[in-house]
Amino acid sequence: MRCANRMVELGDPMYKVKQLCGAPDQEDVTVEYRIGSQVLRGCSKDQSGRILCGGSEVRGVVEVPIHRLIYDFGRNRFVYHLLFESSRLVALDTGDYGVK
Repeated sequence: MRCANRMVELGDPMYKVKQLCGAPDQEDVTVEYRIGSQVLRGCSKDQSGRILCGGSEVRGVVEVPIHRLIYDFGRNRFVYHLLFESSRLVALDTGDYGVK
């Protein structure tokens, strides 16, 4: 997708896309809960009070914000559907021609 003579690419942060393309015509926000893990750096306590130190892997439910943006650039261009997870562009699809 091209905005302001610059390409929008997978992995771009949402703030950059909005800066280049302006406000979307529609924005939907949801949250997904996923099982995730992370490797700790340093030490911290888990929910049961155990102390875990660097290199320990902690698994749990992770909250992932999902943003769906739609851009309609007019009758001569396609409508773009953008999907962001944790504010990073992960999917970009085109729809029919716009209606503006």
